[in-house]
Amino acid sequence: MTTAGTYEEFCKVCVCCDDFPVYEEKALRMATTMPQLGNMQTDTNPALLLAAIMFHASTKVITALLDNGADPHLHDRTIGSAIHFACAAQHVGAASAILKRHPDCAKLMGGRGKTPLEIAKELGPPEMVSLIEKCIADHP
Repeated sequence: MTTAGTYEEFCKVCVCCDDFPVYEEKALRMATTMPQLGNMQTDTNPALLLAAIMFHASTKVITALLDNGADPHLHDRTIGSAIHFACAAQHVGAASAILKRHPDCAKLMGGRGKTPLEIAKELGPPEMVSLIEKCIADHP
């Protein structure tokens, strides 16, 4: 399968993860058997970890991508890194998985010059704000 084909296939299964457990299983299988899958990108799409967060893939899938080499520091020019995507998508599970493994991400500047905390305060939910504030306090 080509890079673009793999990228598209993974995105398709991520979109269906919440509704169909079989798709979550497939996404997990892909994430755990294809090292660095989360870093894959195409000419017109961001790193797959960012896309998975945007599509609200399950926290299990995000965790599997991170545990298998996805770099949460990769970013796009518009939103920023994985933690910025998680805040914008209000995906608390993804933010938690990222910050647990990479607490430095809580202080990264995004594509629009905003920190994850600023995005979380603008878009909510309150659990996201609390999560990021705690991470910053625990890792000054």
